[in-house]
Amino acid sequence: MGILLGLLTALTWGGADFIARFATHRIGALRSMLYMQLIGFLLLTIFLPVLGGWGHLADGSGWQPWAWGFLAGFFNAVAGLGFYRAFEIGKMSVVAPLSASYPALTLLLSWMTGERLSAVRIAGIVCTLVGVVIVAGGEKTPDENDAEAVRRSGRGMGWAIFASVGFAMLFWLLGIRIIARVGAIQTVWMIRLTSTLLIA
Repeated sequence: MGILLGLLTALTWGGADFIARFATHRIGALRSMLYMQLIGFLLLTIFLPVLGGWGHLADGSGWQPWAWGFLAGFFNAVAGLGFYRAFEIGKMSVVAPLSASYPALTLLLSWMTGERLSAVRIAGIVCTLVGVVIVAGGEKTPDENDAEAVRRSGRGMGWAIFASVGFAMLFWLLGIRIIARVGAIQTVWMIRLTSTLLIA
């Protein structure tokens, strides 16, 4: 079941990335991110009672679940803005794989904080990094005499790497601290709420 959910997540995120490419070009990274987070927040607010309720956010656990939720929202907002900025100024064929390399960084963070990595996970990290290098290396090099093309290419890749690091921090925190203290659906609601407030 977990594998099926993972595949479904990858499929929906891939579709969202494709649509985001057009949205960022039409209305910019900031507004694209704001509308996405706001719509997600409103929909989750409507359906949260049937998706598990408010969990630790309203069971007397105090301020800590809210604090962890806001921290997750902060990392999501920062990484998301970098992600959409990369789409706005870069090429999707390069930006998407770079920004999607965050699972490898998340595993490295987990290893650095004491989690043991199996051979399969290590192989996954290596394959991810090799894939990113191949995709980025296969991108057509801009004309060195075209300073604007060179500058834009570098900026797009820089923002994608920035987003990848931000998402790695987010998912690492989700795994070791936040989900257990807040709840899965409740964490997503907090992320959408915090991101909307920060971006607005």
